Amino acid sequence: MLQGRKQLKVLVKKVQAARDEMQWGEEGPPPLLVKIAPDLSKEDLEDIAAVALALRLDGLIISNTTVSRPDRRLC
Repeated sequence: MLQGRKQLKVLVKKVQAARDEMQWGEEGPPPLLVKIAPDLSKEDLEDIAAVALALRLDGLIISNTTVSRPDRRLC
């Protein structure tokens, strides 16, 4: 749910605001990276890319665990 365009944008803005309120050393704040699921739809990926570009994220991690879960009754 948090990887939808609207939800992700709200979340990232809140994290950026909190990061901006903190004091950092000479190196500045740490990079802001967002980890996404590997099995998202093309539309979800486009939404995430749009948010990442619009809010100038430092990077994306695209090796999160899957959102798909096998039926445990088959194990």
